[in-house]
Amino acid sequence: MKTQAKGERKVAVLVLGGGARNLSPEYHAPALKPITEERLRYGAWVAKTIQAPLGFSGGIGWGAAHLRIAEAVVAHESAQNTYGVPLRWSESRSRDTRENAELTLPMLQADGVQTVILVTHDLHMRRAMRAFSKAATGQFTFIAAPVGLRRETEFSWQDWCPSEEGLPRVRYAVYEWLGLLAGH
Repeated sequence: MKTQAKGERKVAVLVLGGGARNLSPEYHAPALKPITEERLRYGAWVAKTIQAPLGFSGGIGWGAAHLRIAEAVVAHESAQNTYGVPLRWSESRSRDTRENAELTLPMLQADGVQTVILVTHDLHMRRAMRAFSKAATGQFTFIAAPVGLRRETEFSWQDWCPSEEGLPRVRYAVYEWLGLLAGH
């Protein structure tokens, strides 16, 4: 890990959860949902690339009462075993994006972090940045590091039509829109 130069702002990479499953039959263990695994993979890559510590925020969401284990617990093992990057911070009590911010920022602040590279999906980023900026009350600088759902070409109306990729895209866009309205 590189050392911090005098006057340099301490940077951390923070991945936001997107869900977990109690059991992945292939591994006979809990597993992150694909959307969360995609975020964690990118966050681990960013952390390795810039030599910054990695954190994860995600508990058991409001709509996931069936879960027996917080996603941060599953992410902790995945980060280390799959990507070779240990989590320095792991927040496992949050139920939504607002709580991700409220419960994670004090941990980062206690460790002297001033700049947070926030990793989540591009459609979720607006809501995440709003929640983290509000909870930070000017104490942090946030850098958006969105992942997923982007394409090299512009979207066309056909991308939102019923198809294997179109339906999940519409579902996720509506989910984020409702979350933005609700403030979570």
